[in-house]
Amino acid sequence: MPSSREKRPIDVGQVFKRLDLRDLSLLPLLVSNALAIWWAAHEHLSLQTVMMIYWAQSVTIGMVNVLRILALRDYSTEDFRMGGPLSPSAGTKMKVAGFFAFHYGFFHVVYLAFILGAMTRGRVDVDVPFVLYGAALFAGTDLAALALHWNAETRGRNIGKVMFAPYARIVPMHLAIIFGGFVGYHPGLTLGIFQGLKTAADVIAHLIVHRRRDHNRPDEADPA
Repeated sequence: MPSSREKRPIDVGQVFKRLDLRDLSLLPLLVSNALAIWWAAHEHLSLQTVMMIYWAQSVTIGMVNVLRILALRDYSTEDFRMGGPLSPSAGTKMKVAGFFAFHYGFFHVVYLAFILGAMTRGRVDVDVPFVLYGAALFAGTDLAALALHWNAETRGRNIGKVMFAPYARIVPMHLAIIFGGFVGYHPGLTLGIFQGLKTAADVIAHLIVHRRRDHNRPDEADPA
């Protein structure tokens, strides 16, 4: 199994102090989440539909991360192993990207089975067009963030940290799925808590990456 040592714990309180609504790179993230919340309220979307929208977003995060891995230049393999030491070569990028795609994809197949199985209680209530709209919206946000910070995203980074970065983004989904399964009888409450948790996680992840870039540490996790 791959391994990459964790370093420098994050003080979330200090991270939030860096919140600046004038940050143009933060704007697409806030707008996309705000639109998702507005859609859910205005169109009276089911909890399943919103879960599927965020599931699709999580899939696009993984797809963009595969592109990020393959685009790495002058990257490091320090503290990262896959059955042994790795050299920073084109072959290593292909190997890591393939492993990530399989592992990340497997988890999302499990998510999908849970959303359409355990949470449905025998009845699927998913508005597919809104899932597709949401997926396109979040994919655009992720690709825009990658393009905006292309050099910082792809040059001189640690490939292990790039590979592991997206997993932090799916923690809110884990929590929301478990919570939603237990309190599905009150979907409005579940939906509000889930969307609030998910949006906060996106903002925190964004602030963390910019905080680390300001300290000339471009090899840390990126939320985009």
